[in-house]
Amino acid sequence: MRRSLVAVLIGALAVAAWLAPPPEPTGVDLPVTTTTDGPAVASNFSNCAWAIADDTRDTLISIVTLRDADVQFTFPVGGEIRETYPESLPGPGASAIPLSAILSLGVSPAVVEFTDAPAAAGVMAAGEGLLAGDLCPSSASKVWVLPGGATVQDRPLDLQLFNPFPEDALVTVEATSEVGFEPAPELERVSVPGRSWRTLALGEVLPFRERLSVTVQTEQGRIIPAMVQTNGTDQAVWTDVGRSEVWEFPLIVVGALQPFLAIANDGPLEVTYSLDIFTVDGPAEGVAEGLLPPDGNDRISLAGLAEGTYGVRVRADGPVSAVVIAEGEGQVAATSGAPLAARRWMLPGAGATSAARSSLWFLNTGAEPITVTYQFLDAGGAVEGPGKITLPAGTVRTVSLDQVGISGVIAESTGPFSTAWSAETDLATAFSSGVPIGE
Repeated sequence: MRRSLVAVLIGALAVAAWLAPPPEPTGVDLPVTTTTDGPAVASNFSNCAWAIADDTRDTLISIVTLRDADVQFTFPVGGEIRETYPESLPGPGASAIPLSAILSLGVSPAVVEFTDAPAAAGVMAAGEGLLAGDLCPSSASKVWVLPGGATVQDRPLDLQLFNPFPEDALVTVEATSEVGFEPAPELERVSVPGRSWRTLALGEVLPFRERLSVTVQTEQGRIIPAMVQTNGTDQAVWTDVGRSEVWEFPLIVVGALQPFLAIANDGPLEVTYSLDIFTVDGPAEGVAEGLLPPDGNDRISLAGLAEGTYGVRVRADGPVSAVVIAEGEGQVAATSGAPLAARRWMLPGAGATSAARSSLWFLNTGAEPITVTYQFLDAGGAVEGPGKITLPAGTVRTVSLDQVGISGVIAESTGPFSTAWSAETDLATAFSSGVPIGE
């Protein structure tokens, strides 16, 4: 079935966040290119569709700003603004606010507004046997594609639909799996009241699916979705997956987890794709290839494609959506990729969980070597001097985050690259991609 390619809305103008209560996310149209409809660049607001705080779990809402900025967190509940929380940051600077210090009501989505841009936000949930990280998008698309879910082996899969706007929203969720299109009356014309959210238990609606991709079509209003996959006590959360002919994944796997690539084609034409591998020694192009039928999806094992640390690039002859999922016994992590390489990136939440081992991941798919400079940040600004790492052409590198008390990172280089970060304990793992800073 034909789905229209719509413009992504991002905030690109500074806002006075305190002018009129309650605060509303604002945005302007970003022109659509022929190749990419993907995650927004760093902006002046973010929507965190999923954050949780209860007796066993808490979420750090992480923020990074390039310039001095006042920040306001807004928590809509049941059609009203339940709580607001102000913060100020120097530029560049980063902070991580525990959700439990504001609300402890279980799932509590949030709107984050900055008085200056570029800035970005993310979430990092932690608990016993749980780590889950993700970016908070600054886009409000009419169509969202989220591949990568599974409902096998009693693994709950939830679709979070967050409506931070005052107008009610009406959406239809179209699902495809290994058996093809999945008609489900429970997913048709789902209403999401303004300043509220709905959680759809996909594992109950469509159980025993090995690969499940959903497309959220907005008929009225706007929403921000998030997919939440559970494996044992661990969880993974991802959102903001757009469409692109190229996807870069600097981060594939940590430890003994098994990595997979979930890829979806929600268009009317079949799409062929190929995978390129980038190790610390160099690239290997076309190591795998496949074909996606219209409204089709696939799940490809990435294990054994290379030894040691490696990144992956997806190249397709039409727009596709892609997510990397890494799984192990009682563990799961997931992240979207980078549809375009950039020279500057923000990584909100990197290093924010001191109980976890965290790492930065850098990928240079270009033909020339580059030097990446990265700066650790906290609420007071820069932490010590910047670090530097050289990436030869077609290689990937990692940097361990052994700094205590940092809440985010800004990285820039002499040429385009992509980046991500990971956090792990003996029982849980989290992945998160970076946010590109527009030139």
